[in-house]
Amino acid sequence: MKNLIKLLVISLIIIGTSTKTLAKSGYNLVTAEPLKDSLAVFYAEQQSEEVHIHWTITADQVYNNFSIEMSTDGKEFFEIGNIKGTDYTNNTGEYLYIHKQAISVISYYRIKQMGADGVSKYTQVIKSESKKAALVSSVKIYPNPVSNLAEVSFTFTENSVYILTITDNGGRVVSTQTGTGVVGNNILQINMENQITGMYLMYITGSNGLSHVSKFIKD
Repeated sequence: MKNLIKLLVISLIIIGTSTKTLAKSGYNLVTAEPLKDSLAVFYAEQQSEEVHIHWTITADQVYNNFSIEMSTDGKEFFEIGNIKGTDYTNNTGEYLYIHKQAISVISYYRIKQMGADGVSKYTQVIKSESKKAALVSSVKIYPNPVSNLAEVSFTFTENSVYILTITDNGGRVVSTQTGTGVVGNNILQINMENQITGMYLMYITGSNGLSHVSKFIKD
C-alpha cells in the first residue's frame, strides 16, 4: 500500500509540472510544444569525438519513436537522429544514440517521444560539455536560404587545418572539403546547386576534433 501511494504522488507531481511553451520545430514556429515528460534515466556522455546519449523508460511507458534533437545554444533545436521504439511493456527499456559527428564545445540535447496514442512529449534538456577549447567561432552563411552558391565566413583562434562537412537533415553526408584556416576571419564558398530543397547542417571541424555546427536551408 505504501508503494502504491508513493507512485500516485510521483504521478501527480509529473502531471502538475507539465507546461506548454513556444518552440521552433524544423522550419516553422509551433504554438503548442508537446508536454514535457521525464525519463527514468537521461544523460549524455563524452566519448572521444562522440557523444553517447543514454535514456531509459519505465515498464509502463510505450513509445513508437524517439527523435533525438540537438542545439548549440539551448534554444533552437534540430533533429540529428531517430530511433524506433521497442515494446517494453513489462520491462525497463534502455536506449543509446551515438552522435558520431565531431562535437561542439557545448551541446544541448533533448528527445521528442512519440507515444503509441500519437501524442508526443519532449524530455528535459541536458548539456554536454567538452574540456577542449573551441577553435571555430562566428560562423555565418550568406545567403540563407541558399539557392546555388553561398559564402561561409568563420573565425579561427589559431592556425588550423579544417574539414567542412555538409549533411542533410537525415545525417547523410552530401559534401566535404578541407583546407587550412588562419587566425582571424576565413571565407570560403559552398556549392548546393545539385542538392534538393530542405534543411542542411554544416560542421566546420578544427584540428582539435571539435566542430561548430550551423544549420541552413536550400531553397
